[in-house]
Amino acid sequence: MLGIVLEGGGAKGAYQIGVWKAIEELKISFQGVVGASVGALNGAMMVQGDFDRAKSLWETMEPKRIIAESAEIIDRVMDHEFITDDILCYRQEMKYVFGIEGFNIDPFKEILDECVNESAIRTSGKDFGLVTIDLEADEGIELFKEDIPKGKMKDFLLATSFLPFFKEEKICGKRYLDGGFYNNLPMNMLVKKGYKDLLVVKLNDREDRFPVDEKNLNVVRIIPSKNLGKTMDFSNDRILSNMETGYIDAMKTLSVL
Repeated sequence: MLGIVLEGGGAKGAYQIGVWKAIEELKISFQGVVGASVGALNGAMMVQGDFDRAKSLWETMEPKRIIAESAEIIDRVMDHEFITDDILCYRQEMKYVFGIEGFNIDPFKEILDECVNESAIRTSGKDFGLVTIDLEADEGIELFKEDIPKGKMKDFLLATSFLPFFKEEKICGKRYLDGGFYNNLPMNMLVKKGYKDLLVVKLNDREDRFPVDEKNLNVVRIIPSKNLGKTMDFSNDRILSNMETGYIDAMKTLSVL
């Protein structure tokens, strides 16, 4: 069984759509996808088998489709790199750098409504998993689709993508945080499911927080050949560039296997 692991990384996630395009062209079949944050959203669309919708979403992506803030704040966000793993520091940045308590993400919720088909995910015959952090219990959680209550798939895709600089709100009665702060590359989830063949799509150069013993695994990594830019740079030029880079890198890696 081939499983795909998609790393989180905000706007860098466009790279994964380019990789997916190569997978489609090379007719590579897979049986499961796991991801964190944007990797989970892209993974959900992969499991749905909805490449055209995903491609269209990313090709028309722009900052105002993620956050509902003034043009001035959006420009500053795209030029700002959030590099800390300290949640309190994020909160302080929002207050002192941007002068607000958190970004309004109503536009991002609309994207989830438009692009996520829970029924298609559940009936796909493919494994799908995501990672998030339950702030109430102060613990990371790894969930496969069968662990997510019916009717709540979009809520948990929001939970895995909920960055600390988003305006605080409860999801299904609890506060959640972006899964990338716990396990941004959840290879271990597929290994526990019995997968031996893994296709890992990196977006960042950070070390894996939960490395797996690869001695008995066949792991292929697709690693960006170019800098993918800042996490919140959702400018169209950057998005299209990252998609193209993902396609080229994937074709180079996968076509020789």
